[in-house]
Amino acid sequence: MENKKLMAIAEALWNTHWQGEKRDTELLQCAVLSLCAEGKISRDEAVDVRLAVETELQRSGKEYAFLKVTPELVDETVLWLRNCADEAKEPFATVIQQAAEYLHDFWAEVIYTLPDESTAE
Repeated sequence: MENKKLMAIAEALWNTHWQGEKRDTELLQCAVLSLCAEGKISRDEAVDVRLAVETELQRSGKEYAFLKVTPELVDETVLWLRNCADEAKEPFATVIQQAAEYLHDFWAEVIYTLPDESTAE
């Protein structure tokens, strides 16, 4: 998957599913479908997100990061989602906006609990 923003969403999707957070998982899945319905991503990209998540879920009990999510990528992804929501029609706009807010909070919690790389070595 080439779109790094979609990879950040897929990573969050995998984590919410793995943690049993059904409602959060469904919100993110609906946001991906809403982005597709609004023409912000292609059908193939939407399918790629789902396939990437399903593939990683099949790995038995192993945690896996799709990519190294950085604060910059999170900010870029959330801003992109907010802009997509501003341009979208309802009900897609609301779903995309809620996903943006969720991802902002989700990644803030994850990123700020990781050790600082400069002090990790």
